[in-house]
Amino acid sequence: ATATATSSASAAAATVDQSKPENVVNAIFEAGKNDDPSNLASLCDESVSKDGDVKMICAFKKGDDKWEKGKGDMVTGKIVSTKVDGDSAKVEITFGKDGTKKETVELKKVGEKWFLAKM
Repeated sequence: ATATATSSASAAAATVDQSKPENVVNAIFEAGKNDDPSNLASLCDESVSKDGDVKMICAFKKGDDKWEKGKGDMVTGKIVSTKVDGDSAKVEITFGKDGTKKETVELKKVGEKWFLAKM
């Protein structure tokens, strides 16, 4: 049991691979599924976005009211399609309690990493 706890703790502490826009979006869904928003702040860069929804996602902390209310919408999240154009990407997703809400997540690439730009 101790080995399992250690390996899952280190997996939870792993950083997000931001080499693809899909990885960044999937990290949001994984945070909801695992009830662990600790990696979300790394998905944002203030030079990329001042968008209110992006700021909210990146500020989520476990136990906060906004996190507790919002995490359920992330559990059903799925990527529908991805369009990359240079250093910009648009990822069409479905999410929400029943998985039918649709949204486009916009991302920008800075160096070798993708960051949330707009939701």
